[in-house]
Amino acid sequence: MTSPSSADSFGVPSEATDGDLGDRFFQVFGRIVVLAAANERLLALALADIEGASINQMIARPALLTGQATERALGLLQPIRQRAIGDAAALSAIGLMETFINQVRDVVDLRNGYIHSAWLVDERRPFADNFERRPEFFALRLSPKKADPGIVQHFPRNLAELEVDLARFIDINTCGRSAVDSWRQLKFRAPDGRL
Repeated sequence: MTSPSSADSFGVPSEATDGDLGDRFFQVFGRIVVLAAANERLLALALADIEGASINQMIARPALLTGQATERALGLLQPIRQRAIGDAAALSAIGLMETFINQVRDVVDLRNGYIHSAWLVDERRPFADNFERRPEFFALRLSPKKADPGIVQHFPRNLAELEVDLARFIDINTCGRSAVDSWRQLKFRAPDGRL
């Protein structure tokens, strides 16, 4: 039997992370996870809007992986872009939607790294330059690639880098909400509900 461990205020034992990551880590990490899910929801709404489908129709279908959904949405936007040539408002909405979809696609691996990694305190570097208690940390996960099995290390290494990623997820969410709103404001829908 092992000795009793210390735990944080929620009961998470310090052995789970080889040390105390601190409340600020979990505050930032939790927000990244919530925003990643919110961005995937916005992607589903965007895809439904691009297809002219209701969200209920989208839910009834088999789920698409985020990468598949981004590729499908970008593919559907190409002919719409061609039909919209000369319409500045439509081209602006399409451009904003493409920007959002590309941003979501670009952070899929980052999101997966956050969610599927074991986060551990790097006890070799427990303090930041200003001597405040800010642990350095790292994340380990099994490689998602069947051709390259093993353990891979995921970054960031400290709270400042984690907060930079949080800001990126916030920016993507803001862009996504603007893209979906802009798309819905377009008045030139075709009879089939598509642009």
